[in-house]
Amino acid sequence: MVSVRPSSGRITRSFEERVKLYEGVLGFRGKGLRYTEIAKEIERIHGVKLHRTQVRTWMLGMNSPYGRVRRFEIKEMPELAYVIGVKFGDATQSKNWHHNYMIKLLVTDREFADEFARSISVILRSRTPRVWWYEKRKAWYTEVNSIMLYKFLKMPLEDIRQHVEHCRKCVAAFLRGFFDSEGSSSGEMISATNTNLALLRYVIFLLRFQFGIKTNSPREKGPPPGTSIVIKGGHYHVTKQCYIISVRREYHRMFARLIGFTIRRKQRGINLG
Repeated sequence: MVSVRPSSGRITRSFEERVKLYEGVLGFRGKGLRYTEIAKEIERIHGVKLHRTQVRTWMLGMNSPYGRVRRFEIKEMPELAYVIGVKFGDATQSKNWHHNYMIKLLVTDREFADEFARSISVILRSRTPRVWWYEKRKAWYTEVNSIMLYKFLKMPLEDIRQHVEHCRKCVAAFLRGFFDSEGSSSGEMISATNTNLALLRYVIFLLRFQFGIKTNSPREKGPPPGTSIVIKGGHYHVTKQCYIISVRREYHRMFARLIGFTIRRKQRGINLG
């Protein structure tokens, strides 16, 4: 991780500042300046002192502020839509003082984690993140460090829905990612639950107007906010109301064909009768 020292002695560590300096250094390519001269020019322009060694490693492509993964270039594709769908479900995001911006998935089904990792690799044009068994949680785990993808996925739905609605394949991938996370299928029911009522209404809209699949209106599920509940011996305080939607039975076959689940046990649970 890069750290640079301005003239005032303050350590600059923000991603945006480091990228600005990095791009400034690369702007001197082909101008015949020595690394020390480039460092002086950067200090003159930006008021930040860089060591010549840092200039050298950037100029030679030995490292960059973008970290180990390639830059995230926004491009409409089903894999991006799938990850967005999972983001509104089981995926989590976190950052720490090491400047790691993590997108994580901890789930019961291996094929779900595999598909999420594969989609991430396509989006970032990088190696597929490792999927491993987390014995303590009895679940499959995968993660990737990418500040650019992290910030993109932090955007509200209204700002990224264009990437979901790019084409029918993207819409189907988004819905599959969401239902892989929040959905279930058993006997007579295909359903999804979430605390975000506006999100569920958006899912209903996509199912109906993109694929002609009708659902029941959202209804409350579970205890109301303010309730204390016990899960596996632990006491928890409910802070948000949960809502559930369900696909009407006559559209189950259509859902299985056009959307479906990546998770095999959920796909097998769809009643096609």
